[in-house]
Amino acid sequence: MTAVPATGQTLAANLGRVTAAVAGTVRGLNADDARQLVTRAASRRGALRQLDRHLAAGPDALTSGSADAPLAVIALAGLLAGEGYHGVRVPCCAGCGAAGVLRHRIEGGRLCDTCDRRSRREPCAGCGQDRVVNKRTPQGTLCCSCAQPRGECAACGQVRRVAARRSDGAPLCKMCHLSPAQRCVTCGRARAVAAHTAAGPVCRACYAPPPRACGECGQQRPIARRATADQPDLCKRCAARPLDTCAVCGQQRRCSRRAAQPVCEDCRRAGHQPGPPARPGADPQAERARKTARARRVLPGRLTALLAEPGHGVLAQLEPLIAALVSTPAPSSVLDWVSRRSGAQLVADLAVRARGEPVRYQLLDTYPQTLALHHLRGLLVHAGLLPEREEYLDRIEPWLDQLLASCPPTPRSFARSPPGISCAGPACEPATRASLPAPRAGLAVISWSPRSSWPG
Repeated sequence: MTAVPATGQTLAANLGRVTAAVAGTVRGLNADDARQLVTRAASRRGALRQLDRHLAAGPDALTSGSADAPLAVIALAGLLAGEGYHGVRVPCCAGCGAAGVLRHRIEGGRLCDTCDRRSRREPCAGCGQDRVVNKRTPQGTLCCSCAQPRGECAACGQVRRVAARRSDGAPLCKMCHLSPAQRCVTCGRARAVAAHTAAGPVCRACYAPPPRACGECGQQRPIARRATADQPDLCKRCAARPLDTCAVCGQQRRCSRRAAQPVCEDCRRAGHQPGPPARPGADPQAERARKTARARRVLPGRLTALLAEPGHGVLAQLEPLIAALVSTPAPSSVLDWVSRRSGAQLVADLAVRARGEPVRYQLLDTYPQTLALHHLRGLLVHAGLLPEREEYLDRIEPWLDQLLASCPPTPRSFARSPPGISCAGPACEPATRASLPAPRAGLAVISWSPRSSWPG
């Protein structure tokens, strides 16, 4: 900022020079619109002179995003960005990274009011911790918590911070004070007010924090952790992610916990999904073969523990299932399935019920129709314990029985056997199946219609 305009120039000359500089820097901005925006950003004569000096010294002041600039430059950048002009970067707070009014200047940038207060922390005379000064007394500085008056609560008798006072002036603590009830604009109930919004008072059950831009992912979401001197505002999703070194870009970012390796949000959006970390110097194919061999060693013991009867071992009719699963070319996937809670419980329960009845389709149809059951049914067919059938067609009947179990008798019989339609086994033609109404849609209509309109 060494180039200083000569003194004695008129206000009109300053305005014309600034207008020309702004119009030449921002694409798509004509001189008339630039003059209006400059007049709004620098309404005072001193602000216009500061804007003129700064743009003369640094023509890229509106595109660099540097906060080491006069307030008029920051205001002008905000107006240009608000009007939708591209290439303009609004300076942000050096503490929290948020764009706004930056009144406090520091070395190399500016601070907002909140970060400025946080930067002026001093030891509190009450609690002894370094906190933002709220009040200065002859005994020393006090933070916000210690500056609140304390007294004996008129209700519980404890010496606590005074939250409110009765009509006679008696103090009440926060635990004993009940906020006055008002009618919530969302639920309509008379409850204690949690916040006053533009629509009116809102209770705690209906209140939702207003969304704003998360400093990590940039999404408009409710903020779970407010900005500090070390980190920006964080939404609930980003606040739960640990700070780690991203395996793709190598930067210290908040990474997902579900990935095998730490991956930041930007790299995940770009499509990077690294696999599990390999051992140093290990060949990927050799690593895969090692995991397959391990699964093949562990799988027989895991299946035997699930299917064996205490004191009698594995039933004869279930031995082909173990042999078929152990010899599968992908033992890792089978081991993963039987290690899950749903798969392990289903296999163990089937082994118990197989002691009194043979394993047939009728036995499997009594279970809830879930993805785990469909997978087990396919394994039994592969092992030769069950014959092949029209799977997608034959499992409609038990699924429909499960769906209609909670319906009254009349609509259940109507939805179970629509008039004039019979779909039993392979005799049902594909065209007839396509003409059948969707069961869930039919149930919705039956539940909505009055009882007097039900047939039968």
